[in-house]
Amino acid sequence: MTDATSAAPVFGTNADAWVTPSMVIAMAALAFTIASFWWMNVRRGSLSAHRPHTFAAAVAPDKVLINLPLVFHNDGAAPIVVQNLRLRLERPTGQAAKRIGGGQNRPWNKLEVPEPLPITLWWRGTRSEVQPREGHRPLPAAFPVAGRTALTAFIEFGRERESDGLPLDWLGGPCTATVEVKMAHRRRWVDLSTFDLHTERIDVPNYIAWPNDQTWRP
Repeated sequence: MTDATSAAPVFGTNADAWVTPSMVIAMAALAFTIASFWWMNVRRGSLSAHRPHTFAAAVAPDKVLINLPLVFHNDGAAPIVVQNLRLRLERPTGQAAKRIGGGQNRPWNKLEVPEPLPITLWWRGTRSEVQPREGHRPLPAAFPVAGRTALTAFIEFGRERESDGLPLDWLGGPCTATVEVKMAHRRRWVDLSTFDLHTERIDVPNYIAWPNDQTWRP
């Protein structure tokens, strides 16, 4: 008979065994506490971004600027530091290009017009709103996204035509846009969000805002 002051061992019949039910319960509680602390305070989650409803763009033969309102969401507990961003533009299969300039779009003629896509636009600055305004524009700087929070940033991407490069005003649309991110805790670039960017709406070279919705009508 087991002594009333001691618990029966979990394994075997040795009354001196240390693995008792009370010990198992205590160890399980400790493991649960450690796991809960890690999940709530230490766990690094993933970073995501959502398709913007609007964008601003200025497109000319020698330069392209695109300003995107991006909402970054960190679903983990630990903060994530965004070190760099870039925007990749590609043309969907079978999509024609049009030239932007002078308020007119002209159909793409494959025999006359080179194809500028795909191209990569680099992070040029951070603006305070979608509609670009003259004045101070902060240059790119790394920023943190706190755990379990969302952060809105108006990221301006741009690219200038290289001396021997193709003209950049043959965009048409929609383009397949992919925002890529370089995070502090990862060595490689990661695709953050892919969406249709309705550049076919652009019909003037001015730097102004446009809806990123094919069905939108003023």
